[in-house]
Amino acid sequence: MNKPWSTFPHILTAQVGTIASEETLTAAGSLKPVGSGPFIFEKWVTGQSLDVRKNPNYWRKGFPYLDNIQFLPLSDVSSRGNALESGSVNIFETSDATQILSYTKKATENPGGVQIFTDKASDGPKIFIGLNTTKEPFNDPIARQAVAYSGDVVELSSQAYENVFPPAYGPFSENSPFFTKVDNYPTHNLEKAKALATEYEQKHGKKLSFSANITPDPAVAQVAQVLQSQAADAGIEVTLNREEQVKLIVDALTGNFQATGFILFGSPHLDREYVFVAAPPKEGPQSSLNFTRNGLACDNNGTNCKPNGANDKIVAAMDKARTTNDFAKQKEQYDIVQHEMANNLNFLFLVQQANAVVYDKNVHGAKLWQLPDENGQPGAQGYPNPQTMVFNLWLSR
Repeated sequence: MNKPWSTFPHILTAQVGTIASEETLTAAGSLKPVGSGPFIFEKWVTGQSLDVRKNPNYWRKGFPYLDNIQFLPLSDVSSRGNALESGSVNIFETSDATQILSYTKKATENPGGVQIFTDKASDGPKIFIGLNTTKEPFNDPIARQAVAYSGDVVELSSQAYENVFPPAYGPFSENSPFFTKVDNYPTHNLEKAKALATEYEQKHGKKLSFSANITPDPAVAQVAQVLQSQAADAGIEVTLNREEQVKLIVDALTGNFQATGFILFGSPHLDREYVFVAAPPKEGPQSSLNFTRNGLACDNNGTNCKPNGANDKIVAAMDKARTTNDFAKQKEQYDIVQHEMANNLNFLFLVQQANAVVYDKNVHGAKLWQLPDENGQPGAQGYPNPQTMVFNLWLSR
């Protein structure tokens, strides 16, 4: 706090604002969490279920409504749908485009049956490709530009996401008050992509090729294959490297990648993502939240790095936005950030992810994001999102 930080309250709504008890943080308490929330921990069978019961001493009088909740980890989206249909669960979350379409249709055709709401109207997370700017081929801006022009995000949205996930061109969606339609962000231009790929090959004496880290999820593979095909049309060779999500994240943070799939920028305020776009980059294999290492110029293998100033304008704008609460002045700085991202192309934006909550006819309160006032009583209505506020839920019998 040695310089202005007007956006600090936004940071407190993220991980840094979650204060765990000392007991929970110990090894003995890690499987027996304690806290001040609406429910009390009862039983946790790792990988199978988590049972909680009502907290009679919850600080908000009259809440929660439910006596007990059991959480079931169902990693496969189809198994979640089957569990709802069979009555094994009452409510589930999904970010699968096909499933969102299917349940939206069911809810429309049978209003008294299944229910659904999505966060499509919010500034949702962006699915994008992160490019390691310290390793070849992406330490050369020509390679980043070639790949950017080869991608057709409109076609991708249609083919892989059935238009449920709209195209994205930057960190903000069009319904964000901070959104700016930048004129320098590359859009699909196959001929230009081919010319840049040829320019790269002539400059380096080898074809433009790279590997991309993706998770084993079939839906992710479908997206990656569309992008792989689009790149091939421009003469760019892409190898898909499937990794479990934890390894993919570790490889991204330690610089062990050329290109990697990633999801970020789902916060209502860009300052929440400050560390990913404005943190000082580090050489791999040091862990760096600025995982594309934007701002460094290195050898082809990512070593012997020196600052190249590529991130300086972004850092300056992000810092200046923190010095004011004036929306217009903040937007002015975030306009600079969006333009500089389009210049650097360390993030190649694809689509905006949509998330949904699907629930049966007996569930109520899933969309009631009633925020507390200073006395703990119902205050302002927050915007519903798929991280359901469970203290509001109740069941009809």
